Amino acid sequence: TNGGGGGKFSLYAHVQLKHWNVGFLHYYEWKQVPNFMLAFPVLFFGCMAACSWIYCSWIRYGIRQRMTMTDKADGDKKTKEKVHSSMFLPLTVKHFIQWALYALRTSVDPSHEMQGIHQRKIEMPFSSFGNMFAFEANDDDEEDSKHNQQSAQLMALIGPHLLAHYAVLAGFVLICATVAHVQISTRMICSSCPAWYWFIAAMLMYQQNKQQRNTTGRGYILLFGRHYDTVSLLIWGYFGLYNALGVVLHVNFLPWT
Repeated sequence: TNGGGGGKFSLYAHVQLKHWNVGFLHYYEWKQVPNFMLAFPVLFFGCMAACSWIYCSWIRYGIRQRMTMTDKADGDKKTKEKVHSSMFLPLTVKHFIQWALYALRTSVDPSHEMQGIHQRKIEMPFSSFGNMFAFEANDDDEEDSKHNQQSAQLMALIGPHLLAHYAVLAGFVLICATVAHVQISTRMICSSCPAWYWFIAAMLMYQQNKQQRNTTGRGYILLFGRHYDTVSLLIWGYFGLYNALGVVLHVNFLPWT
C-alpha cells in the first residue's frame, strides 16, 4: 500500500512513469522524432482504416434512410427530388445515435439491414473509395454486375460485420499515438489487428479496379512490365523497405520493431 495516501501502489505503473516515461503525450519530444517516423505509416493506415469504416457505415446508414424517406414519399415528386439532392444526412445528435444503433445491428446481422439496397441503384453525387463498398449496384447490365462483384469483395474486407475488429484497431492506434512508446506501434498493431491488413488489401483492390477501367494507362507508372498507381507503389514500397531494413538492422542488434 501507499503509505502517504492509503491507496494501492503499483510498482509496474511507477516504473513505467518514472523510468520508461510512459504517460499521456509524454513521448512527444524532439529526440523521439525518428521513432515517430518509424511508426507513422502504421498509425496513418490504422487511422485511415478506422475513419474509412466509419465513413462507409455512415454512407450505408444514409442510403437506408434515403430509401425509407423515398418510400414514404410515394408519388410526391418534390419530396423525392429533395431526398436525392442531399449528399449527406445532417450530422445531428438524433442521426448520430440512430447511426450508432444501426452500426451495432449490422455488425450482428449485416445481411438483414442491407436487404433491399441491392434491389435499386442509388446514384451518389460523388465517386470515392468509400462509395465503392458503401452499397451494392443492381445486376441490370454487365457493368453493374462487375461493380456489384467488386463491391461484394470490398465489403468482405471493410463491411459492417467487422465493427469489432476496426474498433480494436482504432483503440490501439489511439493508445500508441498518445500514451505508449510510439515505436511499439508496428509490433503491437501488426501482430494483433487483422483489420489493418484488410484495409490495405481493400485499398490495393480498389486501385486495381480503377486501373482496369483506365484503358489509356495515363496516370500510371510502368515498372517491371506492369502499370502501377502512386498509392499502390507507396504501399508496396513501404512493405519492401521495412522488411529489407528490418533484416539488416535487427540481426546487427540495432533498434527495430
